[in-house]
Amino acid sequence: MFRQGLCELGYVEKETIVVEYRHSGGKPDRLPALVAELVRLKVDTIVTSGPSVTRAAKHTTSKIPFVFAQEGDPVGSGLVASLARPGGNITGLSTYSPELHGKRLEILKEVIPRLARVAVLGTSTVEGHALFKGARTCRKSLAPPVSVSRPAEFQRYRACVPSRKQGKG
Repeated sequence: MFRQGLCELGYVEKETIVVEYRHSGGKPDRLPALVAELVRLKVDTIVTSGPSVTRAAKHTTSKIPFVFAQEGDPVGSGLVASLARPGGNITGLSTYSPELHGKRLEILKEVIPRLARVAVLGTSTVEGHALFKGARTCRKSLAPPVSVSRPAEFQRYRACVPSRKQGKG
């Protein structure tokens, strides 16, 4: 999609723009070195594709502007000062939209009329709490959010989830 977007804007790789791709190979500890390498190359802009890469860029350079492609809550995580005025050398696309959480639950309720319990899984408690706030705005009663940081902790909450009987649902 990135290459396609560049093409649609009239950029041709190796002719009108040079793109230096770097990938950590799934090893987050390599990210600071990769960003530092891009800084040494004096690139004009860095584009990041995930929270860990974005944080590595933030901690490595305050001079080169960078654009994050996906970030749950850039304000809550301290990445930017505000969505309207991010400040510094950072801007990007946020997937955080708490104003839509209530609507999402309303749609779920329409699709699943007997909906009574909703589980929210993610890597940030901010998204989960925003969903529960949304539930209050659409007058749905949900249990308070539960914080789980490791897979083994799910067992602790297993008793809270009723099992389905065979042949039902």
